[in-house]
Amino acid sequence: MPNKVRKALEKIDGEVYRDSAECITKTSGLRAYMMDNGFLAASVDRVTGTSDSLVIELIAGERYRWAKLDPGNADEGLLSSAGFRDKFYDDRPISLKGTSNLNQRLLKYCENNGYPFAQVSYNNVEVDEGLISATL
Repeated sequence: MPNKVRKALEKIDGEVYRDSAECITKTSGLRAYMMDNGFLAASVDRVTGTSDSLVIELIAGERYRWAKLDPGNADEGLLSSAGFRDKFYDDRPISLKGTSNLNQRLLKYCENNGYPFAQVSYNNVEVDEGLISATL
């Protein structure tokens, strides 16, 4: 597990919260943080509690990395304007936030350049031992 994720987990271990809602909110944020660092299957597996404590079991799952994100036949000007560089995706942890941001930049460029109904999709998706390859 990467140091920054481990540190985030250690930071909340044993923390005291005002109520269970605050604890669950914090846990949801941690889950999102983990998913943004390649742990796409991170989940809250079990929540147990008593009148004065709450134990949350968070499962990290496998860390996924991009093996390759191929630009496919997408226009080079579009890719450049959206900030896409395939080397930014080679052997890097998959970030849901980063992928979503890329999708939004691609769509915004298309909308502003005469293609209001453009869509972003990932084709030829392959998963092999935590490495994901796809074509944009």
